[in-house]
Amino acid sequence: MFFDPVLSDRAAYDTARSRHAEGRKASYADVLDRCDALCPASAGFTRTVRSVMDRLDQHGIDPYYVTSIRAWVDALARGLRWVDASASPELLGYYTEETALLADLHAELPDVFPPAGIAHRRTADGMRVVPVEAVASSPRMAARVQECLPGFPQGRLPMGPADLDRVAAHIDRALDLLKSHDQDAYAILLDNLHTVFVTVHPGFRVSMGTRLDCPATAIVGLSQERLDSDDVAATAAQLFHENCHVKLALYLATERPDLSADVRFLSAFKNDLRDMETMLHTTYTIALECLVRVALTRDEPEVARPRTLAYLAALGARLKLTARGCALGITDDLPMPLRQIPGLADSACATVNALLDGLDDSARRPYDEEVHRVLARHEFDIAQFMLRGYDVADPHAAHAVMTDGTVTFDQPVLAGRYRYAELLPSVGDYGRYIDSALVA
Repeated sequence: MFFDPVLSDRAAYDTARSRHAEGRKASYADVLDRCDALCPASAGFTRTVRSVMDRLDQHGIDPYYVTSIRAWVDALARGLRWVDASASPELLGYYTEETALLADLHAELPDVFPPAGIAHRRTADGMRVVPVEAVASSPRMAARVQECLPGFPQGRLPMGPADLDRVAAHIDRALDLLKSHDQDAYAILLDNLHTVFVTVHPGFRVSMGTRLDCPATAIVGLSQERLDSDDVAATAAQLFHENCHVKLALYLATERPDLSADVRFLSAFKNDLRDMETMLHTTYTIALECLVRVALTRDEPEVARPRTLAYLAALGARLKLTARGCALGITDDLPMPLRQIPGLADSACATVNALLDGLDDSARRPYDEEVHRVLARHEFDIAQFMLRGYDVADPHAAHAVMTDGTVTFDQPVLAGRYRYAELLPSVGDYGRYIDSALVA
């Protein structure tokens, strides 16, 4: 369906998973053994972890690619570091709540650990669909839920059995759409994401999220409007986006490339400074989402096309800027898959532009205006970070000069001169502070 430079080959993916498991096997054993030695009272917890891992092996599930186990063992490792720094070993009791661990496993893998009172569904090919409520109060998972769904459960629609059926059916159709376009990529996705924790937002908001330390799971907040319109193509592309985050995290964990953490790049998606690893994640996942979304446009009704084009235009404008910044951090000593990511983004942007080029001038005007807004915000952000004393790694920053408390661009999108704005605008808040920061 499209070129994917990161672990899209089955042999490469399986090798990365094997290397990941070997590395985690040693670190998990060390953490559990040290806990046993320092805190014998936690022996029940460590025994349960080992037993659970054996059980997963028997079910053909990689125990080192399970979010629940990773979250609890990583937390225990943090506790051990506190003990190393002179804290009492009794502190480890906070990190060894056996009942809470089992509750998380019940939620993540309900078919392997039959839950008490946790509703769940399975897609046709086995992906688990579980209400996010099942992990929202977990000592280890709650923070992750709040990152993706701030304030949960406020403002979300309750998830009854019929709602769960509807969400699961929607996700199933989205997965089936991916499968129909690329069976090999789909097969890797199923191995890479075994569970999605779901909720429904009223209105139009859609939010999905993964974390580097939460393998094989994603949080999926679908909007009521998405379900009503049954826009499975949009959901398919966004699920693939999350799959790519998890794949890239796996690749980086096994290859361990030297990515400088000192240089800060400007992300046009977050309107903030990011390190190279984050820029790679953003550029790679958004590029693949765009390519998948374009590939799936032939399956959508004509009435949905304007909304799809608007989304792709907004995504493509930000991707182009982010990819150009990311390219500044690409060096010859990085592995080839990482060096190919900016080029992948260029291809995605060209694919989006080809769709827009098919429009007449009046139909294209709103999309061109969105591109202008994105560029204007990017220029504003560069100026504000420079005025705050930050070095900004971005091609547009080469055209900016700071003198007498203002930043002037020699190739401006707007007026080209900015002064210090008291507050940085929130993500997507174009214009609110830009006007006040422009120097006439």
